[in-house]
Amino acid sequence: MGAAGTGTRTTLNFLPVVPFALENGANIVTRTIIPYVRQRDVVPGTSQSGVGDILLNAWYVPPTVNGLTWGGRS
Repeated sequence: MGAAGTGTRTTLNFLPVVPFALENGANIVTRTIIPYVRQRDVVPGTSQSGVGDILLNAWYVPPTVNGLTWGGRS
């Protein structure tokens, strides 16, 4: 990685999934992707680290009908 080909990058993703119950028996389920990135020697002699772009997904899950759950991505 990098011009000299000696650089490295490591990414650690934190992926919490959180359901929220609604009064009508439905749910909103969210999944957030929070990447922590660390890279070394992409530019020789330097290093960088920090949180990358955060992505939030949310799904509406209607109330269960006959034991079957359907979900839709919003």
